[in-house]
Formats: sequence, structure tokens, C-alpha cells
Amino acid sequence: QFSASAAFPRVGPNYDEGFASGANGIRYKDFSAGVGKETKDGDVLRIQFALFLPDGSIVSRFEGVEEKVTIGQVPNPYPPGLEQGIKGMKVGGERAIIIPPEMGWTQKYRSLSVKYLRSCGGGSCPLDNSPLIAQVKLIGFQKSECADGGAPVSADLSQMKQGKILLKIGSEICPEGNVEVTEDRLKAASMIDKLKAAGKL
Repeated sequence: QFSASAAFPRVGPNYDEGFASGANGIRYKDFSAGVGKETKDGDVLRIQFALFLPDGSIVSRFEGVEEKVTIGQVPNPYPPGLEQGIKGMKVGGERAIIIPPEMGWTQKYRSLSVKYLRSCGGGSCPLDNSPLIAQVKLIGFQKSECADGGAPVSADLSQMKQGKILLKIGSEICPEGNVEVTEDRLKAASMIDKLKAAGKL
């Protein structure tokens, strides 16, 4: 279950202590590495997140907002700071991302985010001038190379004389087609691999 408070960085002048530097002024820190392969351009990520100001004020309407974000999508309804910050995450991973104001929820993106972003009200908005901390958990993702849809099917006709046609569903890259990669699927695949290695399958 998503819990922003568990990994939220300390509030105060050193709230960004221990964060790695990324491109365009983005900084990030992984609190849980996750499992499986890293996400990349074109993948569709299902994330839960919460947004905070450095003083600890929550900016998202609630903790655990769930959205789907496509890395590299043009145009993208999500600010570049979030999109770039979640790239490379693994399923089950939790990451805090410090997003500079020019890469975050500027007025352009605030107009697209009314369903999960608290209103700034009238006058100036703190999001215009303050870094924003996005705390993210990657729930699952769909691989870009599997975007064509169902699992590919191929037929092995070598045993046709014996009245058998063997069907192979999937491929090495997309064994199940365009399904979401989740922790449960990765655990199941790992268990099957172990059983095969032990000669039990």
C-alpha cells in the first residue's frame, strides 16, 4: 500500500540530502529499488504519487493519486520533471523526485491536472517559484515493444505427421503480449523459472 509519509524526505534546509542529480536540475532518491527491468521511453507506467512543497505542505488532492504516464509521449499532459524523474524505475520501486519549478506544474500543466492537484486559488501560486517533491511508487508498466496488442502466436508443424501442431504463444520479449508488468507477474515468472531449473516443469 502506498504511504507517502514512510519515504518522505526530511523537511527543512537539508530536505534534499542524499539525492542524486539528474538532467535539467531534477534530483531523485530511491527508497525502494523495485524488481525487474528498468522502464524506458515509450513504456506506459502506472504510478501512485503524492506531491509536496519543501515545507511539507501537500499539493496533490490526496496521497496515492494513481495515474498512467507514457514516457516520451508528445504532447504529454504531465510535466517533464515527473516524466523524466520516473524513467528508469522498476516495478515496486519507490522514489522521491525534486522537481525545479520550471520543470514542474507550471500554469500550463496545472490546467491539465485539476482532478488531482489542489487549486492555488487567486493570485500567485507557490508552484511557480518553489521546487516540488513528487513521491512515486511504480505499480506496473506496459512495454513499448509490446504495444501492438495480443501475444504473438507461432505454429510448429514438425510433428504434423503424428497429428500434432504445437502452438507457441508469445515471444522472448513479449511472452504474454501487451499486458502490464507487475510485481505479482514477476514473482510468478521467477517461481516458474526456478521450477524449470529444478526439473519440476
